Amino acid sequence: MSAVGLPIVFVDLDGTVLRCRAGRRAMLDAVEDVAGRPASDADRATFTGRTDAFIAAELLRRAGHAADAEDVARVHARYLERLADELPVQGCFALPGAVELGRALADAARAGRCAPPLLLTGNLREGARRKLLTAGLLDVYGHAGAFGDRHEDRIDVAREAVAMAGGARPVVIGDAPADLRAARAVGARCVLVATGPVPAGELAALDPDVLLDSLVDVDRALAALFGTP
Repeated sequence: MSAVGLPIVFVDLDGTVLRCRAGRRAMLDAVEDVAGRPASDADRATFTGRTDAFIAAELLRRAGHAADAEDVARVHARYLERLADELPVQGCFALPGAVELGRALADAARAGRCAPPLLLTGNLREGARRKLLTAGLLDVYGHAGAFGDRHEDRIDVAREAVAMAGGARPVVIGDAPADLRAARAVGARCVLVATGPVPAGELAALDPDVLLDSLVDVDRALAALFGTP
């Protein structure tokens, strides 16, 4: 069946369907290993919703190191090694309602109400797979989508996801201003969830199509995503 005209949900990961404490530490350690000195992310909000391509390059610059494609690739390789060490220690878990929403989207796709969802995340492709697996969400959301390996701007990741959507109508679900910015750039509906680091009041001020407190009420989340009463 053609996906043209059907809604398709682009799913953010961190702060939206899962919470992972391992990624930040793994990235900082990776940059220090490559640059030979630490870099600060004390202004952590600067990195909310950013891609791993941007984060690696920016932290390298802060460490006084070159941030060309080769250096960023070295950081990413080391990051994945450090992530494997950190995940069992720091943990990564599904947020309330995330499993149920993923299953509901799969059911809706089988019923022809939407196209199968795609991931739209700033994570590296392999980093996303490992986080989803650890959180018990890999079988729920799959691993198809657009990732932050190459693009520093999340809008470019969103454009990549749109190119994969086969003419379906994109709907972005995320937890940060960057998700809304990317959605608007590709003409997508945007549902924000106040389960990440950005306070609900700040998200509301951005005027998303819908702001949810959480994903616990799956029927409400589906109605928000599909634009139904």
